[in-house]
Amino acid sequence: AGECGAELVEIECRVPTETARERVASRTGDPSDATVEVVDAMAVSFEPWPTAAVLDTSVAADRATAVAVELVSGRPDGWTPERGS
Repeated sequence: AGECGAELVEIECRVPTETARERVASRTGDPSDATVEVVDAMAVSFEPWPTAAVLDTSVAADRATAVAVELVSGRPDGWTPERGS
């Protein structure tokens, strides 16, 4: 990023495990290898990313996208890694 003159913006997408399980279980015809078992394994091994902005992806896709755009456009006033969006 630095070589291209771009700023790196770290974003950690978070969703409650149960929401992730529901989303994965409801997929049909999806080429993803994700399964409920993969969701559970990831939940067990989760480690926070302290330097990243936390993006709540349990909200509607358009809202999560809008927050992500705000983050890459310039961090909103009062933003801290702990507060996320």
